[in-house]
Amino acid sequence: MATEAPDQEPELFTGEYVEQAPAPDGQLRVASWNIKYGEAVYAAVGTLHAVEVLKSVDVLLLQEMDERGVETIARSLGLNYVYGSATVRISTGRNFGNAILSPWPLEDVVSLSLPRGNRLMGGNRIVVRATVLIGDVPVQAYSVHTETVTLPWKQRVQQFEHLASAAASWSGEHVVVGGDFNTATRRGVAVLSGLMGEIDLDHVSKGAGSTFQRASRDWPLDHIFARGFSTAEQGVVKDAEGSDHLPLWVRLAIA
Repeated sequence: MATEAPDQEPELFTGEYVEQAPAPDGQLRVASWNIKYGEAVYAAVGTLHAVEVLKSVDVLLLQEMDERGVETIARSLGLNYVYGSATVRISTGRNFGNAILSPWPLEDVVSLSLPRGNRLMGGNRIVVRATVLIGDVPVQAYSVHTETVTLPWKQRVQQFEHLASAAASWSGEHVVVGGDFNTATRRGVAVLSGLMGEIDLDHVSKGAGSTFQRASRDWPLDHIFARGFSTAEQGVVKDAEGSDHLPLWVRLAIA
């Protein structure tokens, strides 16, 4: 049975809730969080306010959201945002997609469709890209949500390859790619990390810990990669409320 509506053209939503951008300090704080179907947005807002590393984030990458949930989070935290809808989820009747939020200006916003595979189980998946202006340093940020294991392995690798090709086209020095890659095995993580490494993107969240657990097993689903930075810290917010995934974060020094 289909879980998604037929694919639609990606739709972009934007908003600005920043009164004054913070002063650059040579660091970039990035967090990625799959907020399950955007269902428990207010619980997620509570987590985002309560955890310092999330409250002071420079780039917040969200997945499985709709435009109202993203706007609610952006307004509550005082952030700018861009949201891209990949499809309409039949179970909720709401848009389903990715977002980038930041206290910094967002420019050159694009939604990239990933190669479509199992249309019955997965629907369309996208990458939302924006240039985040950290003072006078442009950082290209990607919020990613690739297909689950319901899609055959070779086709999932094609999604990784498509993403890598898009990220390789950016000529700037600073790039951040993060999200839910649905890498359910070590093999999947190794293939993904290898493709990102080929375009000089370091696995900056490596070693942070698992962001998802099911049947008493840890699943390495979420990752952050970057170019033009050195890693200062990384981690997972263990006591987060609002999703079946846990927020993943890194603190980077701008090289």
